[in-house]
Amino acid sequence: MVKVDRQNERENRIEDEILVDAYTEEEQALGWYYYLKDGLHFPFSARWVTQETRENPQKWEQVDVIGMPDEEECMGDMYVEIRYGDGDLADGFSVPLSDIECLEEDENEKRRQCIEDWHYWIDMGYELI
Repeated sequence: MVKVDRQNERENRIEDEILVDAYTEEEQALGWYYYLKDGLHFPFSARWVTQETRENPQKWEQVDVIGMPDEEECMGDMYVEIRYGDGDLADGFSVPLSDIECLEEDENEKRRQCIEDWHYWIDMGYELI
């Protein structure tokens, strides 16, 4: 886990838009779930960062992020559904959103903000209460 400096604007957005009136773990998870589901605007291409690519960044994989699983699957962590591979060999499955990064050429600021907000939450060591 990477520790990051506190970002007041991001903290305020998380508190005021995502976790507002969320007093339980389930309410917090649902707040995150719908914030991300509404803001990510599927489908989009992204970088899938695995343990191997963290150690060797030249081997990162581009994937298509096609949606989010049902909210029940996102009660402990936020997941996205990806399509990996080409054509008939493409495989679809869920990965943690913390393993997804925006491509440099992705100009959708809301999507970038959503992904960065979740990464910030994780990197700060926050957890659902």
